[in-house]
Amino acid sequence: MRSILCAAHAGGQGKTTLAQLVYLGLQRSGANYKLASADFVDDTGRSKIGKMYPERVTEFGVGAELSIAKKANDMNASLKYWDRLGRSLLEGGVVVDLGANVVSQVTEWARARRVSQIFQSRKAPPVDVMLVCRAEKHAIDDIADLVRQFNDQDVMPISRMYIVLNEAGGSFSSLKISQELNKIAENRALHYIKLPRCTSELWHLMELNFVSIEDALNLTEDEAAEKFDIDIWEATSGVADLRIWFDRVYANMKEEGVFEGA
Repeated sequence: MRSILCAAHAGGQGKTTLAQLVYLGLQRSGANYKLASADFVDDTGRSKIGKMYPERVTEFGVGAELSIAKKANDMNASLKYWDRLGRSLLEGGVVVDLGANVVSQVTEWARARRVSQIFQSRKAPPVDVMLVCRAEKHAIDDIADLVRQFNDQDVMPISRMYIVLNEAGGSFSSLKISQELNKIAENRALHYIKLPRCTSELWHLMELNFVSIEDALNLTEDEAAEKFDIDIWEATSGVADLRIWFDRVYANMKEEGVFEGA
């Protein structure tokens, strides 16, 4: 079973939403995957996706603090910190919500640890990466940097690379993002997936209350009305719109082969 890294160049791009959608899509396709997060954790010890899926997410955090490395008199502590993530990738079958402030640490760890060589010698399962961005003027430059980092096979042997175009902030039609990114990717084929804006009236309530997409999809209209303290009209249309949106996203991902070889 392959591993899938979900990453973005900054917060608010839709990375955690993407990780949930990939995880749910794999479930619908009959694959049994685990969830992990390499992102900021609050005082509860949980990341954003960890709050949505309590007791189901492996929390990797954001790396070793310099003070800890000094205290342990081990300047390799920052590398050793990510070895745990490496073991999960060697095993496969995990969707990782990879924080923007963590990407460089992980790629530096992969280079220093010679991850490509280890994966090859151990015949490790493939690793895919999904990079998500909104339709913003600086989106091309920001996502291009991520493409460069993950495109280096000496760093990490990425099997497939997906660019997820999050339309929550508008259309990408004027950005011509595929033309620019294809040049940077050189001989690698990039797969583009549209992530349409979710118009469900439940969406902002789900975000506010850390309700996962999975849990919301499983709600009846009456349960949604009670859970979010809304009337039945809003609950009924909200649940219906959420399910239509998820079906559309799942179809887009399936068409691009996200779930193949899972």
